[in-house]
Amino acid sequence: MAQQPGMERERLVSELNNTLTEANAAAEKAKAHVKKESLPHEAPQELASETKKEEAVASESLLKREVERRKGAAETSAKRLEELEREARQIEEERTKRKKVAETITEATGVDADSGVIRSDKPPEAEVLKDPAAAAAASGELPAASPEYPIVDSDDEKLDRDELLRKIDRLEEELGEAVASDLGRSS
Repeated sequence: MAQQPGMERERLVSELNNTLTEANAAAEKAKAHVKKESLPHEAPQELASETKKEEAVASESLLKREVERRKGAAETSAKRLEELEREARQIEEERTKRKKVAETITEATGVDADSGVIRSDKPPEAEVLKDPAAAAAASGELPAASPEYPIVDSDDEKLDRDELLRKIDRLEEELGEAVASDLGRSS
């Protein structure tokens, strides 16, 4: 998309150059025509000469105004083209940012931000167990006791831990919904 405005700009510059060339050629032609015009038989020599000069000045003035008008129009077009190119770059940057955010959300949650479909090929990073004891339990191995993650001894501790895990899951879901709704509003 950024190439098309560049091509449009080149086309406008080319048109402006052609118009300028045509205007200069027309001015030269008008000057030559004024010089070649025959004098009216009734008018004295001075009056005819004065009339030709006035016509030449008027013709040249009109041509200069037309050239200036076209230059102004070309400059305005060039400025508008630059604005459009800048807007196109901003839109593309915003689109890229949104795509990166959507990919990050998909990677973090396992849920496609655009369609809401849960990916089955890769579990969300939030579900990857980082607790060695929990990972060992999930794989069927007996966990090794570590000072960082001690084995849960009592039923009360187990309940507290399960409750905390449920709260963490619920908060992750709320965060995912909030992020998805923010993406929906920014689209």
